[in-house]
Amino acid sequence: MGEAKTTAMGRFADRFESYFFPVIFLCLAGKDSYKLIRDSGLIRRAFAGMDPLDLTPGDFITLSSVLMLVYLVASSLLSAFLLMRRSSAPKRTPDNWLEIVVPLVATFGAMGSSLLIDLVPSGIDRLILPDEARGVATVIGSAFVISGLVISMLAEWHLNTSYGVFVQVREPVMTGMYAHVRHPMYASYFFVNLGIFLLYPMVSYGLCSLLFMGILVFRARLEEAKLSDYSEEYREYKKVTPMIVPGLKGRSRVKR
Repeated sequence: MGEAKTTAMGRFADRFESYFFPVIFLCLAGKDSYKLIRDSGLIRRAFAGMDPLDLTPGDFITLSSVLMLVYLVASSLLSAFLLMRRSSAPKRTPDNWLEIVVPLVATFGAMGSSLLIDLVPSGIDRLILPDEARGVATVIGSAFVISGLVISMLAEWHLNTSYGVFVQVREPVMTGMYAHVRHPMYASYFFVNLGIFLLYPMVSYGLCSLLFMGILVFRARLEEAKLSDYSEEYREYKKVTPMIVPGLKGRSRVKR
């Protein structure tokens, strides 16, 4: 392992992340909890009208939407909890603006996705899938969304006190889900974005999903550069562990 290295920018970023982000995540959890409470009557009526043995595409979309809202509440609370319980100083902190701005865009950019969708010219924003394929696409999309949300929560929990927003290094995590892919959280986001696109197969959703996935890959590259600079063990782990798709390079041989 390398020695700890911090900069004035990095120390400010770490304090901001440790003290202000928990408040932000708690506020987000409160906002989404309010939506759940406000729409609880509509949700109950929608669920009451479902036939478990004969779910329609609309039912799958409703289920996915409600689960997404529940996930946003749980994920925001978990993020706040993990950030608040950290005690040790990071081994590496951000030393350029890319390591601050890119994670912010990746973490909170989804909130502005509706703005990006509105920027897509109406002349090209149309359904990509034919009507006869929508039913199957809705079922598959719902499965992707649900599995992605579960993977995301498990991956975030496994990071424990190494969880963070900005590009910095605490203790590299290479066990559990991280022994199979280097970025299971980002893999889960790929699942969720693909699932949402299958639920709403519009040109605008497809373009926003591609943009978001590109930002995630760029963020992952920044994180890996920082981790590789700090840890020789991580460099070896990176050689044998696929980035996002399991099985492309075999399983990691690293032991912790």
